[in-house]
Parts: sequence; C-alpha cells; structure tokens
Amino acid sequence: MKALYYNLLHKIAGFCARTLGKIHAPWTRKNIHYTDVAKVLEILLPGDYILARTNGEFSTIMIPGFYKHAAIYIGDGKIIDATSVGVTERYLADLMMDTDNVAIMRVPNLTKDQQSLIVSYCKYSIGTPYDFEVYVESRTSLYCSELVYVSINYALQCNYIELRESMGIPTVTPDDLYLMTKKANLIWEKRV
Repeated sequence: MKALYYNLLHKIAGFCARTLGKIHAPWTRKNIHYTDVAKVLEILLPGDYILARTNGEFSTIMIPGFYKHAAIYIGDGKIIDATSVGVTERYLADLMMDTDNVAIMRVPNLTKDQQSLIVSYCKYSIGTPYDFEVYVESRTSLYCSELVYVSINYALQCNYIELRESMGIPTVTPDDLYLMTKKANLIWEKRV
C-alpha cells in the first residue's frame, strides 16, 4: 500500500512539473549578472557541478531544499543538465542568466582522467529523457541531480555521493549535493 501511495505521489509531482514547472511570477527579477558568469568561468574546472535556484518559479515550491537544479560543467563555457526536455548541452551563461542563486561545487582531488570520465558520461547521456518521477535506479531517464550523482560515482568508481530515502524512494536532490560539505568544496556562491 505504501509503494502505491508513493508511486501515485510521484506521478502527481511529475504531472505538475511538466505542466506548471516553468510558470514564473512576473514580479521577480533575476539577480545573476554577466560579471558573475565571467568570475565563475575563471575558476571552473570540468567535472565541477553547478546548483541553481530561480525565485518565483512554481518548481521552487515543489522541490525540497534551497537549491532546485543541478548541472555539470564540461569545459569551454558549457554545461550538461537534465531539464524537462531531457539531457542537453548548453552554455553556462544561459543557465546562470536565467536564475537568482548559484553555487559552484567541486569534488576535491579529481584527476584529469576522472574529470574526463565525468564529462564523457554526461556527453553520453545527452538525449536521455527527463525523469519526472525521480527514480534513480531506472537509467532510462535522468533528472538533474541524478545526472551529477551518476557521473561522479561513475568517474570515481564508488558510491561517493550517497542516496537518501525521500517519499519512499532512494533519491538525491540538488540540496543534498550542496550539503555534501565533507565530500565537495563550495568554490563560489551568490545567494540572495
């Protein structure tokens, strides 16, 4: 009975995310500037992950924690992330200029080979559908923080990032990735 309840809850959340997720309150304004993007591009390394929160979006209410989105930096000013259209590659500036709060996290002591494995896994995932029901174990679809979770664990060949149970399923949220202070370093943040 519990599994049926959680399955129904995830289906409802998925429906809401698909239909209402990008609705934005008209009275809010963005707080990230091009100067912030330039600062971040100077310090980013491939394999760093970016966490974001956009104030005034309906999805901000639905996802637990402060940060609501995660992406992986792949170099040359580009990121790979999972959004409602699936896993795509785009410019970091596109993400940052469309948000209000950003944190940049780095797994310490990554080798060049591990950075390359993270980037390779993310590139391999391009085109994968978005997982509106956040089932980490499916691998036929991915949500944003799951992409970070899988790519880093793949590169390090261990469960470096651990899952926690939420609403009856093992999951990882962008805020979980932020709170990994013993395993990842906060290298830049703008939070309003």
